[in-house]
Parts: sequence; C-alpha cells; structure tokens
Amino acid sequence: MTTTDLNKQIRFVEADIVFVLKLALAFVLIVVGTVGILFPIFPDWPLIIVGIILLDAHGNARRKMISWLPAKYQAKATRILFWRNKDRR
Repeated sequence: MTTTDLNKQIRFVEADIVFVLKLALAFVLIVVGTVGILFPIFPDWPLIIVGIILLDAHGNARRKMISWLPAKYQAKATRILFWRNKDRR
C-alpha cells in the first residue's frame, strides 16, 4: 500500500467521522430545541433551525424556510442561512 492510498483512506475516514458528528450534533440540537418548546427554559427555535441547517447539505429545506417568510425578510434570511455558499440560490 502506497502513501497516497493511505492518505486517501484517511481522508475518507475523516469525512465519515465529520459526517457522523454533524448528524449527532444536529439530532441533539433538534431534541433540545423540542424540549425547549415544552419547557421554556431553553431557547427552542434557534436550536431547531441550526439543527436543520446541519442536516440540510444541499439547502433544500433552507430554501423552503425562506419561501415561507414575508418578502421583506427573505434577502436577509438568505444571507444568514447561506453564509457559507457562494451562490445563494
């Protein structure tokens, strides 16, 4: 096994670990946000929205969330929710 093959395998394992950690964090945020709806001690909607953003890799759910907003808030919400994407579509 060459060094380049080993580096490729390490990158695949790193990507898998990051993916699993994102899923776990998103799940925890959504659960805590849901508990926050029942018990108003925790902030609820910000945690749920961040959890959805972590789960949504392609932006489909974020686009739907933006379409539900009134027109005057859509541009600002697009900038906030798609801050990492170069094309904000």
